[in-house]
Amino acid sequence: MKKKLYLLAAVSLVAFGGLTACSQKQQHVDLGDLKNLSDSASYVLGYFTGMNMKSQGMDINPEIFSRAYQQAYSGDTVGVMNNQQMNQVMQKYETEMVNKQRKVAESKAVPNRKAAEAFLAKNKNEKGVITTASGLQYRVEKEGKGPKPSDSNDRVRIQYELRALGSDGKLSQPIENTFERGGDPVIFAMNNLIEGMLEGLSLMSSGAVYEFWIHPDLAYGNQDSPMIPAGSMLVFKVEMVEVLPANK
Repeated sequence: MKKKLYLLAAVSLVAFGGLTACSQKQQHVDLGDLKNLSDSASYVLGYFTGMNMKSQGMDINPEIFSRAYQQAYSGDTVGVMNNQQMNQVMQKYETEMVNKQRKVAESKAVPNRKAAEAFLAKNKNEKGVITTASGLQYRVEKEGKGPKPSDSNDRVRIQYELRALGSDGKLSQPIENTFERGGDPVIFAMNNLIEGMLEGLSLMSSGAVYEFWIHPDLAYGNQDSPMIPAGSMLVFKVEMVEVLPANK
C-alpha cells in the first residue's frame, strides 16, 4: 500500500503540474487548451490519475496539492516539512486509507457472502457434488489418466472458465474463459494459486475436467476489485491439460 501511494503521488505531481497551475481561474480543460503532445499527455495523465485517486477514496486538498507541486517544481528543495515529517504524515495517511478501504470492503462483502453461503448450502446436495473438509465443492466431469500435481513448486497447464456469484445469487458472465479465446492453455505455478484452486487442482490428473465452487474464504476473501467484488464465491471449470513437475 505504501509503495502504491507514493507511486500514485509521484505520478500525480507530474500529471497535475500542467493542469492545476491555473486551477483558481478555471476548473476544466478544453480541447483548445491542448496545443502540443506535452499538453495532451499532461491532460491524459491528470485525468486518469484523478479518476484513480477518486476510486481509491483518497482524501486530498487539490489546492494544497497544486501549490506543493508548483513549489517543488520551481526548485524549492526545503518545503514546509523535512523528509522525516513527510514520512510520518504518509505513514499515518496510509494507515487511515487501509482502514477505510477495509471497512468499505467488509461492508460490501456482507451481501455477497450471504449469497455464497446460501448457494453452497444448496449446491452441496446437487448430484455428483463433493464437499471437502475445507468446504471446497467440486464435481468431476471427466477423470484424467495422467499424473497429479504433487509438489507446491509444480506448475500446471490448464484451460479454465471463471465466474463470480453476485449478491443477487446469480453468476456473472465469464471473467476469464480460455476455452473460448482460441483454446490456448495457460500455465500457473501451484504455489501462486488461491487456496481453493490449490486444493482443487491437486485432485486432478492430466486430462481431467472438474468444476469447482470456491467459498470466498478459500478465494480472495474481502479483497475488492472491479471484476471480483469483496466476499465473492468463485466458480471454475477447469481442464488439466498438463502437469509440469518442478523436478523437470
